[in-house]
Amino acid sequence: MTQQASNCFSLHRVKPSIIIIFAISTTLMVGLLLANVPAIASPRGLLWLSPELSDFEEHARVAKLVTSPTPDQEAASTTPVITDTTSPAAQTDTDQVESVFGDVLDENDLNINSPKAAEESKNQDSSPRLANKASTGKSESAKDVETQETSTSNATDEVPATEPKPTAELEESEQPPAPVIPARVARLRKPIENCLRLYEPILLNSGEHSCWSMMHSFLGWGLDSDIRVGSSKGRRTSVFNWLCENQSCAGRRLFYVSNGRIKGREGPGYQGHAGQFLAMAAQTNAPRETAIRVQGRDFTIEELIMEEQLTCREPSELTFKLIGFAHYLDSDAKWKNDRGESWDLPRVIRAELAQTINGAACGGTHRIMGLTYAVKMRDAAEKPMEGQWWRAKKFVDDYYAYSLTLQNRDGSFSSDWFKRRGNWGGNDRKFQTTGHILEWMVYAAEENQLHDERIVRSVAYLANLMVQHRYHDWEYGPKGHSVRALRLYHERVFGNDWKRPTQVVKRDKKSSSTKRSRKR
Repeated sequence: MTQQASNCFSLHRVKPSIIIIFAISTTLMVGLLLANVPAIASPRGLLWLSPELSDFEEHARVAKLVTSPTPDQEAASTTPVITDTTSPAAQTDTDQVESVFGDVLDENDLNINSPKAAEESKNQDSSPRLANKASTGKSESAKDVETQETSTSNATDEVPATEPKPTAELEESEQPPAPVIPARVARLRKPIENCLRLYEPILLNSGEHSCWSMMHSFLGWGLDSDIRVGSSKGRRTSVFNWLCENQSCAGRRLFYVSNGRIKGREGPGYQGHAGQFLAMAAQTNAPRETAIRVQGRDFTIEELIMEEQLTCREPSELTFKLIGFAHYLDSDAKWKNDRGESWDLPRVIRAELAQTINGAACGGTHRIMGLTYAVKMRDAAEKPMEGQWWRAKKFVDDYYAYSLTLQNRDGSFSSDWFKRRGNWGGNDRKFQTTGHILEWMVYAAEENQLHDERIVRSVAYLANLMVQHRYHDWEYGPKGHSVRALRLYHERVFGNDWKRPTQVVKRDKKSSSTKRSRKR
């Protein structure tokens, strides 16, 4: 063997040893560095902790809080995850998670298929079983006591008086357990409320905004919402009362009298469709006895209903009339129009089903809302779903399932309404379509469907869009429907409507002036 070959052989034997030593030393150095930088794994990646949370036990506590329920959660298995968070003492585990993660919603938070969501579902499924076992154990012990009392009474030949339970206690025990709200749904509460608080102070005024804009304002915020009179600096008053008093809105008045009958104007700045005011009054639960004063004469919503009945025509758009009729009339009501033709709600439904969704007002969302409203009212009255009612219910259910297939990846709904999937047009277009479609879907959804990942994503998208672009001048129609979508979701999921602070209505004080006669 030559000298050169011997040197190569020695180097070949030395190189692996050097590599192994270098790898071990590098691993030790990286380990030492990571040991001084505490972090925990979370659905958002690595969450770097502050020095106050650098203790290993604190890491384990927070990590356990994220992935598993606490003993308090297991004990309160029949209570909702979210409670009143206004008091620090009432803060739940979900609130603690939010205090660590913040209020930002991302894809991982809303992923129903994530390991965290699966763990939550498992915990929620097991909680009622634990509660049932506890209640079963309690009832068995009660039976033992009753058996002991019975044996004692038999021995003494005395029949003990059985003390009846209070009625309130019986009713409370028979009530079903409160629904459990998944954590991914509970995280929506603060973003929704923050969004509504940002937009609620923005008031329309009667000097600049039309009747059409005013109607969408009270549709979104409810009957107790306000506007300003004359200008943005004017006094506050109820927008619904302002319209019912037929006051001027940007120089327009909504109602007029013809042949002794109250009528609503249609066209730009007025009603966009026949019966639109009645439909919005119905959706905000305005009493049918509400007074409407027009040209010095007093009417009510009841008389407005009769006017809409008299003007039913076929074929024509009956979408908004259907919403009003379904709300205020019995579902078996019959009437005649001013041509002597017989009408009832099944005929209105048949006329609406004969027309297309695509191409109708706002992409067809109002037509599908009218059919849904009619079905909901019929179901609430516990009357049979047959004939046109069955057709409407089947149509609504099929369209609900179909609409979910058109959702975009970011949670918005199609820019092409119900025609096809589409993600174009920028924020204004997506705000318009998502607000309208989500409003209908939240109203149409069953209780369990409100927790659906796709609905949750859409609510999160809309709330985040409105907060991020809160200084944008949104159109009043889409904004009214978007606000109503968020308020309706908040009301249905969290058990109460969004509570706004009490508003003090300030009225102008007219100062008395002394007139002085001029000397000639």
